[in-house]
Amino acid sequence: MAAFLSRHGSRYPDPGAYNTWITLYSKIQNATFTASGALDFIQDWRPVVTNSAQQLQQISIGGWRELMEMGTTLRWRYPTMYTDNTNFTLWANQYPAAPRVVDSARLFARGFMGPNATTFGKVIVLPSVGNGVVVGNNLGISDGCPTYMDNSGGVNATNWNNIYLQPIQARLNALLRGNLNFTTSDVSQIPYLCGFETQITGKQSPWCNVFTTQELRDYEYAQTLRYYYGNGKSRSVVTSRSTII
Repeated sequence: MAAFLSRHGSRYPDPGAYNTWITLYSKIQNATFTASGALDFIQDWRPVVTNSAQQLQQISIGGWRELMEMGTTLRWRYPTMYTDNTNFTLWANQYPAAPRVVDSARLFARGFMGPNATTFGKVIVLPSVGNGVVVGNNLGISDGCPTYMDNSGGVNATNWNNIYLQPIQARLNALLRGNLNFTTSDVSQIPYLCGFETQITGKQSPWCNVFTTQELRDYEYAQTLRYYYGNGKSRSVVTSRSTII
């Protein structure tokens, strides 16, 4: 026997993240400025979500492809694990407000089983929230703990953000002439926009060229702090990258 455990595929943003995109878009549109270098595209930029009522929180087109390719890859790799035209069962959590985990299971089944997945594939939907009833929720295991609290990394994440974001902010604002100035909060969204826009549209987002390779590594480290100390237990205060270990 074998078990394969996965989160959902790539998706459209949640409402909270999308609202930050709209806020940034409005800020740019309401400013009078010229931009150069890596920011020369922003006057024509607009968020790539085209139908927020239908798309937010759902699996994106990039996610559809990932999941079906994942199913196909596993079928090629382990061809004896499934006999054609026989029943196949999957389990998926019903994530609050969005069926993206259940949809991910359905798309994976289509890649793994082929066209007959709709006939022989069965997705058993499991609750993902509720004290004592959560089963197999690797998407957000904290949903099963009513006392859980995420502090977004606390002082450790804040200290590192104060170290790495300000030089990037200064570099990018030097490319602007007029009354548009990016805050550190604006700057911290850029790698997020790069990843989301690229997998949503199937082509590299222009935001991907705004950060340097080292700045992307610094952002990656910020995410490590955010999730390690946000979801774990804070044990030290970060004043530089080397003190975290």
